Amino acid sequence: MKKRSFLSAICSVAFLCQSPLFADTYGPYTYTEHADSITIDRYESEVWQAVVAEVPETIAGKPVTVIGAHAFARYWMMKHIVLPKGIVRIEDGAFEGCSEVVDINIPSGVVSIGESAFASLFELQAVDLPSGLTHLGDRAFEDCWEIRSVKIPPGITRIGPSTFYGCNSLSEVTFPATLTHIGDYAFGSCWRLEYARFAGNAPALGVDAFDGVSNFFAVYSYYWSKGFTYPTWQGFDSELIRIPRLEILGPKGFPLKNGGTVQAFGDAKVGKRGKSKSYVIDNGGARELANISLTKSGANKGDFTVTPLPKKSLKGYKSMEFIVTFNPKGKGTRNATLLIRSNDPRNPAFEVKLTGKGLAR
Repeated sequence: MKKRSFLSAICSVAFLCQSPLFADTYGPYTYTEHADSITIDRYESEVWQAVVAEVPETIAGKPVTVIGAHAFARYWMMKHIVLPKGIVRIEDGAFEGCSEVVDINIPSGVVSIGESAFASLFELQAVDLPSGLTHLGDRAFEDCWEIRSVKIPPGITRIGPSTFYGCNSLSEVTFPATLTHIGDYAFGSCWRLEYARFAGNAPALGVDAFDGVSNFFAVYSYYWSKGFTYPTWQGFDSELIRIPRLEILGPKGFPLKNGGTVQAFGDAKVGKRGKSKSYVIDNGGARELANISLTKSGANKGDFTVTPLPKKSLKGYKSMEFIVTFNPKGKGTRNATLLIRSNDPRNPAFEVKLTGKGLAR
């Protein structure tokens, strides 16, 4: 009997440790205090026509980290909301129906935005989604009529149903390479939407994911993206994004892999000129390949000489040659790396590994 009572006491203590300490108020905020953080449960201003809410960074000496479900919901007179940098989660319906809000900052540390969290913010002018965001709830920005552009961060792999439905001023959206799925009606009735840019492969589309967009709507993707078709994809106009495309062709005219196969220059006597090899810098894209430079690195970089480039840029589909020569300064295996830089967004730094062997005279 005593053992059972002791065990019950332990379970009770464990339950209390996992539960919130208590709820209280701080000015217009009702909050829940946890062991090391604060959740804002509700905003209730005595000034009914208040237009600015600045959520405190700390309450009772603890950081405010969560805006709870429906905490500000339908506070329709509010125009400006300032959130502290410590916020990591914005829960379901937190600001739903704050129809007059013009601006609200989403702190850089936010990782989760709940369902309908910002739905029906009719006057919201812009939204800057933090780079660390990993969860974006269904209908999160539904009927935000004034948002004009959205960039989805790389932590998002799925966009749920109706997430941006009815955002009828939205004209462009950029998707990360991580995206795999766009849900039903996610961008439905975005009738000004003309431009969707995809950094990765084609995602799966739900029912009418882009229903009711502009008649001029088109999707844009990169040459490395898989699953897109041209000139149409899923019934929409589809185009390649015009960018520079750096390719390095080896001595036999085959493309080299960035950081891949080692270029072997064979044996040469120390102090004597060894083998030379010709390489081609090719711009396989439509846009100008600019800021091209060659630099050597590694313990034996002085053993390889590289001819100067005739120019620092290449127009679309043009190429130029450079020559690498092995001149060993010491015995044994000699290694170096040639780094080719440019404005190619996929290969801004292209590595070619060089090796040769120095022999005694």
